[in-house]
Amino acid sequence: MPTIKTEALTHVYSPGGPFESTALENVNIEIAQGEFVGLIGHTGSGKSTFVQHLNGLLLPTGGRVLLDGTDLNLSKKFRHEARFKVGLVFQYPEYQLFEETVYKDISFGPRNMKLSKQEIDVRVREAAGFVGVPEEIFEKSPLELSGGQKRRTAIAGVIAMRPEVLVLDEPTAGLDPEGCESILKNISDYRKATGATVILVSHSMEDIARIADRLIVFDGGSVCMDGRPEEIFSDAQRLRSIGLDVPIVTDIAAKLRELRVPVPCCYTVAQLRDALISLKKEGAPC
Repeated sequence: MPTIKTEALTHVYSPGGPFESTALENVNIEIAQGEFVGLIGHTGSGKSTFVQHLNGLLLPTGGRVLLDGTDLNLSKKFRHEARFKVGLVFQYPEYQLFEETVYKDISFGPRNMKLSKQEIDVRVREAAGFVGVPEEIFEKSPLELSGGQKRRTAIAGVIAMRPEVLVLDEPTAGLDPEGCESILKNISDYRKATGATVILVSHSMEDIARIADRLIVFDGGSVCMDGRPEEIFSDAQRLRSIGLDVPIVTDIAAKLRELRVPVPCCYTVAQLRDALISLKKEGAPC
């Protein structure tokens, strides 16, 4: 049984009004426990609207969303419980920090779960460790932190609930390359350590190519491609037709093939490096 399943999921904003807009239309997706799924698509393609349905923040206009086989629309109580199982990190989550201290902000979710003080403390320290928030800043105000530390604190606040599914909407937006790399490593390490399902929305083809097992491409509120990164990025022409690009490495590999260098379709630097090293060992021109 998939952890997340959508059946003919449709969402219309302002239905019947002058500003009616269909954001999602007939979306059918199954995501298994433990998968690392990347969602890509140009702005307005429906990615953010989709992920907000996964824990009931938005309710479908049509179709349904199933969490572990149960319809999220079953009851308000079930949707409330689902928000602890499906943790959603919004884009620029640091703007949601509001508590007096870093510790209190990270502990907000576990406190709402009515856990004991001891269990809350365990979870706060565990989550902070996953994302690299040092305990020496626990008593600082979130307003005193750097942009990267704020981002980590916000993500830790979601991880502290130990969600079965971690959903992140552009978690590296606005960060420098070093900050991006660090956050993505934190997320990848969390998934490996816990076995959680991770759903990552990103505009960066390079980032998502390196860490996702599966890519789902949105266009015009519908899913237009779904497969492993090598399958998706091998169809560069189709991606470009919907306003997306491929990783720079994929373009380089394609140019090399035009020059008769027999390299496969690559979508990470490591893949291209390994392919060229292999060719050199075999004595092929490269």
